[in-house]
Amino acid sequence: MNDYREKINNYLNLFKEKTIFLNIKNLNTTIFNNFKIKYNNLYYNLSKICFIKSISKKKFLLTFNDQKILSYIVKSKYFENYGFNILKIKNEIELNVPNISSEFRNNFLKIIKQEYFYFIEIIENLRKKELLNIKTKSISKNEIIRLEKIIKNDFIKYKIIFKNELDIMLNKIFNE
Repeated sequence: MNDYREKINNYLNLFKEKTIFLNIKNLNTTIFNNFKIKYNNLYYNLSKICFIKSISKKKFLLTFNDQKILSYIVKSKYFENYGFNILKIKNEIELNVPNISSEFRNNFLKIIKQEYFYFIEIIENLRKKELLNIKTKSISKNEIIRLEKIIKNDFIKYKIIFKNELDIMLNKIFNE
């Protein structure tokens, strides 16, 4: 029963770590490596699907391993949705980081929100798995109902904690 609590706390710490490294004033390859792309209902770190090279302080070259993923990213305007400018697209993407403005800050906040939804999806899957584990145990129906309520309340509390962490990070970045 406490096993899922420990896992969620680990995910919360991981979420905090990842969002702490997102610095709008100092975008570098490390930050781009941790970007998540949802492709075919799976999340991929950008570092797993492409090679990221820094050309200059505000320009990056992304060379993709799979052209299907590259075309998906271009069609979905993945980077443009976060406020980045695409300079060249052929077999790779040349990405330009615009000057910091309130519009770019708002777009950049979407990256943290995406990270948040990724972790919420993980803990939601964990909740479902935990509920299935309860139902497979040979215990009374009343005990199952009691445990389901405990799990539901726990997950609501954890989602609130994640939301509070998200709000802290959004305020920090918006006020940088």
